[in-house]
Amino acid sequence: MSRIKPFSAVRPNEGWYKDLLGITGGSPDKIGLLKKLLEPRGEKAEENWELKTYLYSLETLLHDGNYVIDESPAIYIYERESSVGSQFGIWVLTSLQDLKDGKILKHEETLSRHEERLQRYREEVGLEGSPVLLTYHRRPEISSLIEKSVKCAPDTDFFYEGSHHRLWSIKDEVSIAAFQVAFAKLENVYVADGHHRLASASAMHNIAPQWITTLYISAGQLSCSAFHRMILPDIEFSDSDFSKSINQYFLVSVISANNPFVPSANNSIGLFYKQQWYLLQLREELTQLMDEPDVRILQDRILEPIFGIKDPRTDPQLVSWPANQWNEMLETSRGNPRLILFTLFPMSINELLQQAENHAALPPKSTYIEPKVPYGLLLHNDKIIKKNMKGILNA
Repeated sequence: MSRIKPFSAVRPNEGWYKDLLGITGGSPDKIGLLKKLLEPRGEKAEENWELKTYLYSLETLLHDGNYVIDESPAIYIYERESSVGSQFGIWVLTSLQDLKDGKILKHEETLSRHEERLQRYREEVGLEGSPVLLTYHRRPEISSLIEKSVKCAPDTDFFYEGSHHRLWSIKDEVSIAAFQVAFAKLENVYVADGHHRLASASAMHNIAPQWITTLYISAGQLSCSAFHRMILPDIEFSDSDFSKSINQYFLVSVISANNPFVPSANNSIGLFYKQQWYLLQLREELTQLMDEPDVRILQDRILEPIFGIKDPRTDPQLVSWPANQWNEMLETSRGNPRLILFTLFPMSINELLQQAENHAALPPKSTYIEPKVPYGLLLHNDKIIKKNMKGILNA
């Protein structure tokens, strides 16, 4: 059973938000400024965290008319339409009791430092600028409800980074109840993105009941790409020891013309070592490893035994790069002979769900799931909403 409920979103003024995204001639870097106003960025920012700073920023945005609060709770339908089709999601609040009851299944471990920062931020500020992305096996009943909900014109519609983004708000009680009944029939849902935010909210749920903003998109509509691994070793090792360890599990071949390499199939890993690209292919006789995810093989057979990276959640030697930052990763790797790259073939969504069902947690940053909702498209903050709604009712 998936427990969901509507919420009163803090919504941007569309013209102001389009300018923020650079759609109407502004700089798209402004979206980064919005995040900086509302969330601490990086570990050093933690030293200066003050509850009043981020809440004051939100209050200012509301006062200036850049954001408004929906007076009536709603279920929001989100669509991202690109050249490959549309992805539809249901944006709601989800009870963290579902996670405690084992109804929300995770596939990744979390970075403990990041989780602790998010927990503190949630406790002191409580602002949610992006939803946790959850997925489920498609149900015709839910698809039918979405189809009915989007027949009217959307409340919000804009084109950004190659895609149309649209929002509909569903406020009538009959439709909301229908969504709640349909979601109650889901046996399990799966975390696609937002493991850290979910973990921080779950820790607080042990003290008081927690609900978190979530976007549900059926599994068939998601796309999945890889996170590549960059290693800057803090230990000395010889070329012969490194080669011996690699050859124990992989057949190694040099990439012609030394072109940057991304694997095109499972059981293959790209290696950039001492400014040379290689293909690593899992040895056929290692049949017991064939069904393991490549990211797990890399962690257990190379990163831990060779570099001593026992906990990829906290080890400073390791940086994970999403596939969409490929050029930035290559630029960072140039001119540093000590730096090592491992590139990976992405898991499929079905493989991802199977890992979750088997309770086989993958290393952090194993998958890059899309769609990514533009930050600030809908905000949620109980403190601000209750304060402002009280003012509206007393006016």
